[in-house]
Formats: sequence, C-alpha cells, structure tokens
Amino acid sequence: MGLARTPDSSTLLYLLVRGRAFKVCFINFSVNIKNFCREDKEGVKRLISSIFMEIFNYERSRLEDIENVDKNYDKFLVAEEGGKIIGTIGLCKKGKSAGEIRRMYVAKEYRRKGVGTLLYNKIEAFSKKNGIIILILSTAPEMRDAIEFYTKNGFDITEETKQSDKSPYRRIFMEKKLK
Repeated sequence: MGLARTPDSSTLLYLLVRGRAFKVCFINFSVNIKNFCREDKEGVKRLISSIFMEIFNYERSRLEDIENVDKNYDKFLVAEEGGKIIGTIGLCKKGKSAGEIRRMYVAKEYRRKGVGTLLYNKIEAFSKKNGIIILILSTAPEMRDAIEFYTKNGFDITEETKQSDKSPYRRIFMEKKLK
C-alpha cells in the first residue's frame, strides 16, 4: 500500500490485492450522496443536458422520466457538491431479481475523482439488500469513459446493436452478476 499526490492535490492510495495494484483516488471536496427529491429535478435535468451537449453535441430536452422519479425508479441518487448536482444514478427493478442502472452521469470536472464510484457502490449495495442478483444497463458507444468504468466494476458486454431502419442509435448492453 502506498500514497501519492496528484497534480490536482487529490490523494491516491495504491492497494495491492491478489498481486494486482489498484489505484484509489480520494476526493478533496465534500460530496453528499442522497436520495433524489423534487427540488433536485432542475439540477438533474441541467446535468444530463450538459453531458448530452458535451458528448453528442445536442441538448437532451426530453427527460420525461425525471419528471416523475418516484414512479419511474426504485432508487435514484444524486451527488451534490456545494449545493450543485454533480452526479446521478438510477435503478429500476426488472422482475424479482434483476435491476437496470439508468441515468448514471457525472459532471465532466468531477470525473475520475471517485464520484461515480460512490454513486455506483450505493446502488450496488441497495441492489444486494433488495434481492437483486444481476444488474443490467445500456449505454452509447460514444460514452467510452462510462464503458471503461462499468468494465472496471465487473460488467461484461452482452450485446452491441448497430444503426438500423428501426433505430438510428447504436447501443451497448452490459450486465454484472452480483455476489
């Protein structure tokens, strides 16, 4: 185990587990992970729209599922820093033992600083506690950082769709069996 400082003053902890080195970044800002409440709605929409603009070069204006989070999600968490929404993650149960991760986003300036890991770990713990044994999700191929994040967290790619007459969008489907 060793410690190091990064150029942005984050603290890195290097762990050796089963002969492999893992880098763990500690956040040097105050992040609050909490359940979504109505007051978060506009901040969540702003975050998601900004990420769509960044990655796809268009603003995501239709976010009907965020209009009624209580109805559309079994669990929806937000990460806040200084009152600003900097991350989101949602979970929808699919049958008795599966859950779909949806709307996992982290603001660009907070990526690779542990915010996504905090959000994901909370959702995984909630899933296990509630009898979910498999997590599924889909993402766009353009979301390379997300695909890398999910892969590092034990997800496997199960399917990749191509653009077709039925849909102009390509998707990558992933799943993880919980232990």
